[in-house]
Amino acid sequence: MTGNQLFLLNFCCGGNYETPLIPTIIILAAVAPLLGLFGTVSGMVETFRAIGLYGMGNAQAMASGIREAMITTQAGLLVAIPGIFIGHVLRKRANTIQHDLLVFQRGITQWLEKGDEV
Repeated sequence: MTGNQLFLLNFCCGGNYETPLIPTIIILAAVAPLLGLFGTVSGMVETFRAIGLYGMGNAQAMASGIREAMITTQAGLLVAIPGIFIGHVLRKRANTIQHDLLVFQRGITQWLEKGDEV
């Protein structure tokens, strides 16, 4: 097998096949609960502000802040849980494809080297 053939084979089968999208999904899944926590803190600040203005007697004002806190927490978890799962599945699939390509590359290399000897 010539040097050019080896170069071409390594170029085609020897690269990193994890797309930039996979780490982005994993980062977004990791950041989502933090954004949810930020919203939770914001909602609780709103609740304490309502208590400070109206006292404990105004349940509607307090409920608004608590509602904000719960919705943002829920949204963060709704993004994070599937995002972590999807990121893991995609990374595992990319690793499997890369492994299969390396096995294919080795097989082709051996086949081509035997062909040169014949």
